[in-house]
Amino acid sequence: LQEEVDQHEIGVCRERANAARFKRRIADDTQEMWGNLRNEAMQTMIDLDRASLQANTNQERQHLLMLQDKSNRDMLVARCPKIRQRAIEFGKLHVDESSGAVTWLD
Repeated sequence: LQEEVDQHEIGVCRERANAARFKRRIADDTQEMWGNLRNEAMQTMIDLDRASLQANTNQERQHLLMLQDKSNRDMLVARCPKIRQRAIEFGKLHVDESSGAVTWLD
């Protein structure tokens, strides 16, 4: 009878050990999966930031080209505050704050 009890206890211990190993494996796999998802999300954010910077660079280039056409630039800066701001940032346009007078610097 004692031997049966011992065998039963050994079996229970093995089942518990197997269950513990299984739980640990699931936890490790889950942690790895979340780590991979986090890395993918961070890479996506980096890619989006890079695309945004590229779009801004392309837009700046386009604004510079538009400002080089002297016949249209007065109309452009009057109609589009963003292009007006870019012209100021690029050092092509000066606006007198008190009078609002616009002076082209090229």
